Amino acid sequence: MYRSFNCVIIDDEPNAISSLRNCLLELHAPIDISGAYSNWNLAVKNLKEEGCDILFLDISLPGINGIDLLKQLPNLAAEVIFVTGHPEYALKAFQYAPTGYLMKPIVLAELEKVVDKAIERASYKRP
Repeated sequence: MYRSFNCVIIDDEPNAISSLRNCLLELHAPIDISGAYSNWNLAVKNLKEEGCDILFLDISLPGINGIDLLKQLPNLAAEVIFVTGHPEYALKAFQYAPTGYLMKPIVLAELEKVVDKAIERASYKRP
């Protein structure tokens, strides 16, 4: 049976969330946006309870960075895609084996490649 992949977006900028959401809709990929959070505390709480297949995560959030946020979710099996305007975090981020590291503003062709990769990797995790 065909099933879509659920994704969550965490970014402190509402405009960035909206932009990413619009780009994802343009891709027509088999993904559903199950949550979009500008408050990382709420996002962590919900991810611990619900999880997701693909996590789009800004690396620079007020009071925390995306890498430290991931440390709070040690059992998260999601494919992580960092979406950021901060290239200086890339090396540290790749220690967590993300599916991708996209720079803002998002380039649709780059997003498509990383989403395809995330879907492929997430599909291997399904029973």
